[in-house]
Amino acid sequence: MARKKRSNGAATRKHEDSQGLDSIPANSDEQKQPQPADDSVAISHHLSNLSIPRPFQTTPPTRNWRTVSTLHSSLDKQTTQANQDPPKLQLPFHTPPSKAPKQPQGRPTGSSSRPARRLRRDASRPLPQAQVKPPATPIPNSSYLAQSATPASKLLNPQPLLLVLDLNGTLLYRARASSNYTPRPSLSLFLAHCVSNYSVLVWSSATPGNVTSICSKIFTPEQLKLLLGVWARDTLELNEGQYVSKVQVYKRLSRVWEDQRVQRAHPEFAKGVRWGQKNTLLLDDSALKASAQPHNAVVLPEFTREAEEMQKYGTEVLAQVVAYLEMARMVDNMSSFVRDRSFRVDTGWKWDWAKGRLAEIDESDDGEDEQGGVKIEGT
Repeated sequence: MARKKRSNGAATRKHEDSQGLDSIPANSDEQKQPQPADDSVAISHHLSNLSIPRPFQTTPPTRNWRTVSTLHSSLDKQTTQANQDPPKLQLPFHTPPSKAPKQPQGRPTGSSSRPARRLRRDASRPLPQAQVKPPATPIPNSSYLAQSATPASKLLNPQPLLLVLDLNGTLLYRARASSNYTPRPSLSLFLAHCVSNYSVLVWSSATPGNVTSICSKIFTPEQLKLLLGVWARDTLELNEGQYVSKVQVYKRLSRVWEDQRVQRAHPEFAKGVRWGQKNTLLLDDSALKASAQPHNAVVLPEFTREAEEMQKYGTEVLAQVVAYLEMARMVDNMSSFVRDRSFRVDTGWKWDWAKGRLAEIDESDDGEDEQGGVKIEGT
């Protein structure tokens, strides 16, 4: 009897549970509810039948009347707005038109044209001249001009000479971006004489790598050890844009005279003698590069090809340069000597390589003549 009672009780509980499950409202598809006339009544009726499905329910559902009231007002606003502003139809395949990339002017457009690629500029290539501001042209100061205007006096013995040498266009010809070069006639004889008799500093506007490569070819290892220095483009006080561009550069000799290592190389440094405008000459093919100290520049015609020079002058230019340098050493003020008698090819300067002395000097005894000769005081 006890077992029957227990089984009857379990059956009763199952029947009650089944009745509880049957009390859950069915889906709208299975059981149709009559449509209420008022929207608020429909919403209230729908909210009253809301419940959480049993598999996901952990706690008994509780009704929050404040939340229900908020939902009422929100649904009322949405219903009113939907009646006033009907939604716009958006097609699923609709995409906004894309803007076509701008084509460069002067180039035809078409479906087969490829988009232009953005090229990265090589840092080694020069920038357009319009984008790079060249260095300002230096001018000689008043003290320099006054010293160069002082008449030169002849010396009994030649004084030490600081010779600053340019490379391309002066001593040799080298095409751009080429490691090959054509030396000026008698270049080896000229360099041997200069290194043996003068204090030599190489100063070129080329890049350091090119300058080092050229010097290793035109100088012997023994001559390289005797040089006071090898200066390149990085010593010309250029900014980044000027350094990689082909701009007019200037060689200020004051920068050389301020270098203490160069000054200590003077043979009479211990006696207080220094390098300056009285004993320094710049050998270059451009007069503009010596704008700061124009009366210390020995300007040569630009060398392009060996055959052209021999055909034009019929003699070696470097031999005439040696004769001019030896004459300049015999005065106490080289800037005054250059100011009164600048170097020009085929105006009487001759040097005998075999004998190692001046072959002939054409000087005037009464002031400056048509060939640039000048009388030196003390003669």
